[in-house]
Amino acid sequence: MGDEELLWNAVSEAVEPIVHLETQYEREKLEKKIRDYFKKGAKQLHFSGKPWDMLIHEYADNVYSSLFCGLGDRNWLSQADFLLCVDAGVKDLFPSHLFMNVPQQVFETTVLAASDRAFDEQRFLSFRWDTIQQIIVGKGTQKKIREALDTSRQRVIKEDIEQIEHFVRVWVSHFVKILAATTQGDPTSLVELDTVVELFQVLVQEGGLPLKMTVESGVPPPGWPVVKDLMTQAFKTQYGLAPPGGGKTVNVFDKGHKGGIPPVPPAPVRPTSSTASSSWNVDIGSEPDGSTGFQTRTPDAWFPGGNAAWHAGDDPDHMRGGHAWSQGSWDDSAEEPPAKRLKGRWQSGAN
Repeated sequence: MGDEELLWNAVSEAVEPIVHLETQYEREKLEKKIRDYFKKGAKQLHFSGKPWDMLIHEYADNVYSSLFCGLGDRNWLSQADFLLCVDAGVKDLFPSHLFMNVPQQVFETTVLAASDRAFDEQRFLSFRWDTIQQIIVGKGTQKKIREALDTSRQRVIKEDIEQIEHFVRVWVSHFVKILAATTQGDPTSLVELDTVVELFQVLVQEGGLPLKMTVESGVPPPGWPVVKDLMTQAFKTQYGLAPPGGGKTVNVFDKGHKGGIPPVPPAPVRPTSSTASSSWNVDIGSEPDGSTGFQTRTPDAWFPGGNAAWHAGDDPDHMRGGHAWSQGSWDDSAEEPPAKRLKGRWQSGAN
């Protein structure tokens, strides 16, 4: 255990950019409350018998849960950066022998991942219930929707997806799969398709996407049609309706169908006739060879082979053809670099 000097300084540094936005507490009292959250977060841990990385994730969960419970009504909370406070709390409050053989880079990466994940989860939980109550009717239905929403989002977060469209695609498919499991394969017996489309549209606008995806590019526009397309197809898959064109319906989540989990489809091909565009309009025009492009949200990319439905052999959970929205336009080659939020302020070693 340390003398808490690192934590003391880290909290002061974290409060500096947002203290002018705090209207209830003076700076000294605010810092004390935040330090208490970080200290109490470690008191709830059992350090024996658990891996060090799991303990760091539990610590981050404890800390951010307390922060959002105690200060969740502050508008500045989503702007604050407590990464170095988590780092300092681990170094000051954890037994030092836990990290004797842990490489510095591995330690830093683990703290960063734990802090980002826990903050994002608590941020989402802080507003999603109000949104559900505004859109979904009936307490029983609200409870089931909330459980499916929380579980599906936790699952997609673990997949560490980098692109917005791919994230929403997997989130929707997990969500509808969970609903289908609780409704004997008929999600519409619980909630109408248009209602959950509206729910996801609002969640995307209000902060349902991880901050790391939207900090530079922003969120998709209101009424983003991708949400309706993905939700419609997911409902058809789970409810057993035939896809457009009369093709055979296959439940892509059923690993027992012939061939197991369908293969990953090829990446989108950019036709030479297309011109990059900054709009979100749908491009379903014919391509140079006379074929019809796949209906996408990307004006400068197309999928050969028909319409927007997933046929047998396509897996909405593993579609890698999504595109990253970057600075006003889709960039189908963009890959988010590893998170770099440490700003050169990490200690030289995991003390």
